[in-house]
Formats: sequence, C-alpha cells, structure tokens
Amino acid sequence: MKRRNVLRSALLVGTWGVTGRALPHTMQFTTTQIRWQVNTRRWEIYHALHLDDAFELLARLGDPYGKLEVETQAKVLRYVEEKFALSLDGQILSLDPVGTQIEGDFLWIYQEYAMKKLPKKIDVRCQLLHELYPNQQNQINLVVGEEVKSGRTRPGTVLHSFSLSGLV
Repeated sequence: MKRRNVLRSALLVGTWGVTGRALPHTMQFTTTQIRWQVNTRRWEIYHALHLDDAFELLARLGDPYGKLEVETQAKVLRYVEEKFALSLDGQILSLDPVGTQIEGDFLWIYQEYAMKKLPKKIDVRCQLLHELYPNQQNQINLVVGEEVKSGRTRPGTVLHSFSLSGLV
C-alpha cells in the first residue's frame, strides 16, 4: 500500500516536472450561454473556459508562461472571436467584445450583439478548443425568457441551429 502511494506520488511529481505544472483536468468541456435580453434587444454571450484549458490555449498561442493578465486574456478573447459565431440566414453576425474575467477555476469571456427583433432561427458555430482536444465538447445554452434550448458541438460537428419560433 505504501509503495503504491509512493509510486503515485512519483508519477505525479515526475509529470509535473516534465510539463512544468500539474496534470490538467480531464473534462475537455466548455459552456456557452447565449441570452436574449428583451428590454435591451441584445444577445449577451458568456463563455466559460476552465483555467487549465486557458493556460494550454495560451501556450499554443505563443505564451508559454501561462499568466492570465490583461494582455493574455485579450488573446483568448480574440481566439473566441475566431472560433465562435452567430449567424442568420448564412450571414455571420459581428459580435461586440465586452471583456473577460477570472472567477474561480474559470476564465469568462463576454460578447454581445444588438438586434431589433428576435429571429425565427439562429445558427451557432462553436469550435472552442477543438484543435487542442479530440474529445472536446462545447455545451451551448440559448435562453429566451424562461425557455432554455441546449445543444453541443464537438470536433466534426461545429454548427448547431436553434429554432426560436414561438418564443417571446
């Protein structure tokens, strides 16, 4: 028993020594919430990336130090702008970046888009972290009033369509 614990500790320390940090979480999962604000006529978009994934992404983007400071958070925001899009009738909407925030174990990225009226259908392209993890899944929750519609994207399936007919 003691030998097994020593071996586990050696494996963990050895892995940390090779990678420079402890083993990352294994969820390979992001969450995006797209919320229609009826009073302001805006879509508010919130993306949650686990900090381990954000560090891994920054390393791929050329920041091997993994510091989530203002400049590096802006890199992640630009990455999200490339990998996430809303579209109507095949036309990609130009989302406004709002900012980023670290809360707990997550980096939150905020975007928004003004729209005069709720469309009948909206398409969501979400490729967040697909190039990092072959099993990556991205949960998308679309909220209109009290209604919540959900979908997922993964490598190979990056587009999800939501019907909004009959909502607000």
